[in-house]
Amino acid sequence: MTTNLTLKHFKNVFSQEHCNTILDYINSIPKDNIENIHNEYGEVPNEQWYGINVIPNRLRFDRNKFSFIADSINNNTPYNYDDWALDMVYVNSYYQGDVCDRHIDLNTEYRQELLKEGKDLYTAIILLNNDFEGGTLKAGNRDMPLDLGLGDMVVINGFTTSHLVTEITKGERHTLVIWGKSV
Repeated sequence: MTTNLTLKHFKNVFSQEHCNTILDYINSIPKDNIENIHNEYGEVPNEQWYGINVIPNRLRFDRNKFSFIADSINNNTPYNYDDWALDMVYVNSYYQGDVCDRHIDLNTEYRQELLKEGKDLYTAIILLNNDFEGGTLKAGNRDMPLDLGLGDMVVINGFTTSHLVTEITKGERHTLVIWGKSV
């Protein structure tokens, strides 16, 4: 993987059963216990960080909570999950009316260290459900819509490739987000 990666799309990385397992888990947790970015980091100065108007709810958990995540990524993409994924994964949940404006992902000290080594972090997004309307993921300066099917994974350099999610007009949209490093 090179640092000039802008987009890779992998079909059917997760099965319907795997998506449902993660959805059942997140739906078992009271919504009051799910932190959004504001809760997690305190008041975030949007103009200095993400620039997101409505920040999705997110549930963070250890990357090894479900063994099928590693197996699915290892078997359906060129990535080795153990070498590639950072410690935590997230489920981002958007509800009717939520939108995620154009942004780039966080420029952390860890990312700066990787850049010095000629590496970078990548954002992987896996669609966990498809029973919603709106909520289109778009990437790049031209807002290219990414046609994600259930269980599909897209990988972008979230720091150099701006991306957004259009307004959810009906239902809920859930994605598994994994930050991985170039290896």
